[in-house]
Amino acid sequence: RWLELNRTNVSRLPEFVGKLKSLERLSLAHNNLPDVPFCLNDITSLRSLSLRDNHVSNSQISTRLFDIPDLSILDISHNNLQAFPKDIENAK
Repeated sequence: RWLELNRTNVSRLPEFVGKLKSLERLSLAHNNLPDVPFCLNDITSLRSLSLRDNHVSNSQISTRLFDIPDLSILDISHNNLQAFPKDIENAK
């Protein structure tokens, strides 16, 4: 139910991750991800997501990310964010 790919130097999320429909916790901390992969929106069971210490910028955060119904923990600290994502108030 959880997957940790911390410190693996990934710059792109493997496609199989978006197919893990029962995944509840995903940690991608300390990598080289430039954006938030769209396939994460397909994991509706996701409760916790860590993108800490990557290269994500405001323009690369999908507004759909905040539509994941059970997502209650989102760590986007230590990235290239200039402000809070504009749709954060719509988080479920």
